[in-house]
Amino acid sequence: MGAALDPRIKIEMLQAAYKKLDPSTSSLKIKELKDSLSALYKDYQKRSQTSSSGVSLTPTPQEIVTESPLEDDYDN
Repeated sequence: MGAALDPRIKIEMLQAAYKKLDPSTSSLKIKELKDSLSALYKDYQKRSQTSSSGVSLTPTPQEIVTESPLEDDYDN
């Protein structure tokens, strides 16, 4: 249950679901999703930097996706 709710694993779960539903367009859909999430994150990051005078300690999207405490559970 935790893996289904973990935002760091949802892309992998969507990718598997897209491959089952429509393998011919699954990679395109995942690329569009990642591009949209990246653009959204960059917008939030820009707003955060302009609203604060200090350095932002917000992790990058790559750090968020690769730091999964449930990764071992997902493989099992």
